Amino acid sequence: MAISLGINLALHGKPKQGNNNFFIALISFGIQLVPLIFGGFFTAG
Repeated sequence: MAISLGINLALHGKPKQGNNNFFIALISFGIQLVPLIFGGFFTAG
């Protein structure tokens, strides 16, 4: 996930089908990370 954020940051504003947008990617990353945190994925045990 962190690598994809870095790639999105490097490509921010360049055209693909639309435009690459780092902030949309950051929100998407947060949406994926929150269930992992609340689901206990990062707790030991």
